[in-house]
Parts: sequence; C-alpha cells; structure tokens
Amino acid sequence: MPTKTNRKSKKVKEDYYKTLQVRKNARPEKIRNSYIQLVKQFPPETHPEEFQAIRRAYDTLRDPAKRAQYDIFREYATDDVNELMQRAVRMHNEGKKDQAVKVLTAVTESAPQYWDAHRMLGQIAVKNNDLAGLEAVLARALKAAKTDDDHLIVNLMKVNLLSYGGMMEDALTEIDKLVDRFPKWAYELREAKVNVYIDRGLFQDALKAAASGIPARGFDDLGLVQEFVLWGRTIVDTERWQDWSKVKASMRQFAQSIKKEEDRKFVLNVLGEEIDEWEYNGEYRPALAFLELSLMVAPKDLQLLDRRRHLEHTQRLDKEMSRLRFDESMYLWVILKAIEFFNDANDLGFDMDRDMGVFDGRSAREMLEMMAIDHEAIALSLVRLKKKYAMIYREYQSDWEELLTKYTEGLNREQRRSLR
Repeated sequence: MPTKTNRKSKKVKEDYYKTLQVRKNARPEKIRNSYIQLVKQFPPETHPEEFQAIRRAYDTLRDPAKRAQYDIFREYATDDVNELMQRAVRMHNEGKKDQAVKVLTAVTESAPQYWDAHRMLGQIAVKNNDLAGLEAVLARALKAAKTDDDHLIVNLMKVNLLSYGGMMEDALTEIDKLVDRFPKWAYELREAKVNVYIDRGLFQDALKAAASGIPARGFDDLGLVQEFVLWGRTIVDTERWQDWSKVKASMRQFAQSIKKEEDRKFVLNVLGEEIDEWEYNGEYRPALAFLELSLMVAPKDLQLLDRRRHLEHTQRLDKEMSRLRFDESMYLWVILKAIEFFNDANDLGFDMDRDMGVFDGRSAREMLEMMAIDHEAIALSLVRLKKKYAMIYREYQSDWEELLTKYTEGLNREQRRSLR
C-alpha cells in the first residue's frame, strides 16, 4: 500500500519507487504499467489518500528532469535545499566537482531563485573554461527571475562571473548596457564597475567611478549617503587615503543640506552600519574615518564622541598588538593569550584554532596546552610584557597578574630571582 506523507520531516518524505512498487532503475514503461495497475487497485473514489500518493509518485518519476532531481534528494536523504547547498559546497571544496554540479542543479530546479546555487554553478563553469555552460547557467537563472530585483541580482551575477573569469572588458561592456537599460540601478551598477576595476588593479579608474556618484552641487537626495559609503570603501580597498580629504569636503556640504532630524537619523544609521562592520573586522582606521563623517552630520552627539575615544584607544592597542605578534623575544604562549584577550574584549568573533592556523602540525589550542608546562618561560615573558608592552599589560592587568601568580608559584628561588 502507498505510504502516507509526513510533512514535518526534513528527510525525503516519500519513497516514490516503493509507492509505485518498482526498482530505482526501472524503465519508463515499467513505471507507467505499474502506475496503471495501482490506480485500478486503489481508485480515487474508494481510496483517495492512496490514489493521491500514487499520482504524486507517478507525476515525478515519469518526468526525466523531476526524476533526476528526486533521485538527488533521495540519495542524500533530505529535501532541505539549504542542507543540499552546504553539501555541494563541501563537495566542491573537496574537489568533487561533478557531484557538486549534480547537487547544485537539483537545488536550482527545486528552488529556482536560490541564486547562490546558480552563482556557484557559474563559477564552476568559468573554472572549467566552459563558456557554453556559463551561458546555460545564466539562461536558467534569468528564466527564474520574476521581479526587477531578481533581474538585478542575475545581471550582476553575470557581471561578477565574467570578472571572476578574467573577462573584464566583457564585464564592463555588460555594465554599460545595463546602465542604459535600467537607469534606476545606477548605484548598484556603479558599485559593480568599481569592483571590476579593483579586480583589474585599475585603482584610479575605480576611484573615479566611485566618486562619479557624488554631484558637484545639489545634495538634496538622502540616498547620496550610500554613494559616500561606496566612495569611502573604494579608498580603503585601494589604500588611496590621500583622497579621503575629498570625501570629507563633499560630506561637509551634504551634512549642511540635512535639515530634518529624521533625515539626520537615517544618514547616521547608514554610516553607523558601516562603522560597525569595519570595527567588527578589526579595521580601526576605516571605522574611525567613517565615524569622522558621522560627526560632520552630528558634531555634538555624545555617543559618537564616546565611540571615537573608544576606537582611537582600540586602534592604539591594536598597533601594539601587531608589534607583539612578531616579537620573537616573547614566549608564544603569552602572545597567544594576548591575542585571545584582545579579540574577546572587542567581540571580534575570534576562534583561535580557525584564525591562528597551525603551528608545527598543532592547532593554536594544542600549542597553548603544550607550552603551558614551561612555567619559567611564561613568567619571564609576562614580566617582559609589563615592561615592553605597557598598554597591553594595563588593558588586561588583572588577567596578567592572575597568570603571573599562577606561573610563579612553583618556581625555585633562583628562577624567581631571574624574573627581577
């Protein structure tokens, strides 16, 4: 008898081959014949639930594309496209490209607007120098696009894939075509052009494209704040900090044009998100630069002034941390502890094993455990830290003092004397 559906499960809910009483490799005619026999056995008038299950199975297995998709979902025992996508990424990273393509194709057929799956298929095609395959991927994605926003996503995907494949001129040509067709996408397309120029190493062109969104006069459009963000990001990415004075000069005019408090809040919110992102990534110079723009909009804002003091302090601390990281006179255990304290205090999403890499085949955590047995080396480095890196020591003084107490306890008189 056909099985009933369990709608709460993320596993493939029904075994369509079992429902139709055929093997997985059954030929189409065998599937059709079995379907006819089962419908006679379970007609809709007397067995409505069984009939629906039979019909559902047949509708899938008689269609080659649907059947191939179903086989993928069944093979991996899930109908969750997010889970399948994660598996495809793992397969791709492990070099199992053909398997990844099969799974990604199933994802795009099951969830046509899962754009990341289309994008990854495009990247695989580009890596394989398969231009026909790339065109096929983009054609399927365009077919799935329903709204203007969808079309923007797919067209920008095409630009990014062309750039990814080194076809920079084609990417720029595509952007120019889209600007003519869709003037309302001016900002998004300008951003795409900037990224293509940066990928090519054409930094001056990137800066020129980013700055082109800022008018010489007439700053009455609040949306310009996004243009300032793009211009600022481009300066950071190209490391052309000498151009920041131009951003400040234009921002000063823009800030003076803001009259309503609600408009001021909107602009500060956009700039605040940018500051948050740079700070979270431990990039304090850009964070301070965007904070400086915020203070042009609200020069007396106490929260902004307090945040500037905090960022300036953290930036100085970060510079001292950079010196410590490469100080060969310091015991590695102490350096790793300092990095841990700094990242935890600044909520940087730090994972020691992930972010610190491997030391002689050992993870950072394993190195800490192994090196912790040398109490004298730790104590000597802690004393040296206090003298050489006073700011780092003061910042986490209670932690360092607790460690110094712990690691000097078992030392003999001569070892303690060497710490002075």
